[in-house]
Amino acid sequence: MLSCSFLAAWGNDLEAQFTIEPIFGTYFNPGSAFFVTQTENAIIAMTGTLNGQPVTLLPSYDGTSGWFGLDLILYNLDFSAGGQQYAIFPDNAQTLFGPGVDGFIDLTVDSITTTTPEPTSFVLLAVGLSGLAWRRLRS
Repeated sequence: MLSCSFLAAWGNDLEAQFTIEPIFGTYFNPGSAFFVTQTENAIIAMTGTLNGQPVTLLPSYDGTSGWFGLDLILYNLDFSAGGQQYAIFPDNAQTLFGPGVDGFIDLTVDSITTTTPEPTSFVLLAVGLSGLAWRRLRS
C-alpha cells in the first residue's frame, strides 16, 4: 500500500492510497508520448478523495490502471471524482488535468506498507509431515 498526498494547483485537495504491484508489461507515458516495456509498479487499486469527492480508478491509455516507476514517480493515472474524469502524468512536472483543473502538483509519498503472503497449505503440510517422519525415525 502506497499512501500519497498531493498539493494540487488552485487549492484542490487530493489524498489517495494506492495498492501497487510490480508487473512486467508495456506501459504508456503520456507526458513524453512513448511506451516502455519493463517491470513497473502497476496500480491495482486506489482509494481517496479529491475535494471531498471519492475517487474511482479508471483504465489508462495503455489498458493498465496507471503506474508508478520503480523510483515511485507517478507516470500515469486516470481516475474519476464527482462524476468527472481526471488524469495525472508528468509533463515537465507532475500535472493534474481535469474539469477546472490544469496545473502542477506536488506528490508526497507519505508511507509505504508491504504485506507478506502467507505460506501455502501444501508447504505447511510438507513441513509437518517431514517433522513427523523425522520424529518417527528417531524413535
